[in-house]
Amino acid sequence: MKAIVLSKQNGISALLLEDGTTEYRKTNAEIGSRINVEDTAGSKKISKLSKWAATAAAAAVMVLGGGYYTTAMAVSYVSVDVNPSIEYSLNRLDHVIEARALNE
Repeated sequence: MKAIVLSKQNGISALLLEDGTTEYRKTNAEIGSRINVEDTAGSKKISKLSKWAATAAAAAVMVLGGGYYTTAMAVSYVSVDVNPSIEYSLNRLDHVIEARALNE
């Protein structure tokens, strides 16, 4: 795989690879030069694993966050004006999540 040297500091070069990713490796190449780099299979496996883990984490956040949005947030209020007056907080499923007295 070919790469372009973007920067170099203390013998470690930042490389822009053909697939658009960047890597840091020890090279003797000058900035702006095109070099051939060996493809390491281990880094690909880690990359795929991290992408899978990030996708799973995002899905878990959406599921858990969506559950809170559906069941714990009040979206409507119903007031019953009798003695004592009561206000009910309802969620999206029309379940009462809070009841409070409006007068003593």
